Amino acid sequence: IKEARKELEEEAEKSGDNAVRAVVNFLCACLRCSTTPHLKAFKDVLQDNLVKWKGHDKEVCEVLDKFQFLEEKSDDDERWYNSAVADAAGQLVESTKPCHKKIRSDVVKLVVFALNKGSETYLHLAKGITWEHGFKDMLEKVPGKELQTAMDAFLSWLKSTTLDPEGTTCIAVANRLSGQLSESAKNIENIEK
Repeated sequence: IKEARKELEEEAEKSGDNAVRAVVNFLCACLRCSTTPHLKAFKDVLQDNLVKWKGHDKEVCEVLDKFQFLEEKSDDDERWYNSAVADAAGQLVESTKPCHKKIRSDVVKLVVFALNKGSETYLHLAKGITWEHGFKDMLEKVPGKELQTAMDAFLSWLKSTTLDPEGTTCIAVANRLSGQLSESAKNIENIEK
């Protein structure tokens, strides 16, 4: 990871599309590896602000898509893995603010995917995204059908037999997302009740 980071930093100094591509490739590789150190490196690279994301919404969506292929682990399998998933997802949303307008549908779809999966790993993913300040704004501005899909996924998840109502991650996601969905629904007239 250290060698790849050094090469990445050297490439990013050149700036331009090649730098963005190098960062995207690095981030996608970290997600493919699905280990705690790789997810921490993912977050660190984003925090380093090696590239400017404005105008690179397609590249951000490419990274968002890779979250769907994370290895699912419990905290018993690897202690800090799920927290690292949440941190990585949250940092991606935070770091790509210039793209929020163009990626909001993809971010909401990823949360829906995570709720439908319902595993510990994917609930951490949903937590990482929904706890970022920009997510509420994204949710309020998606088309009504997408908001309805998010609401349906949320309600299905709440009714699922795998839900642990006493789990801290479940509580965090449920509390945050219920408020965000209800606020967003107030702003869209065509949501079916």
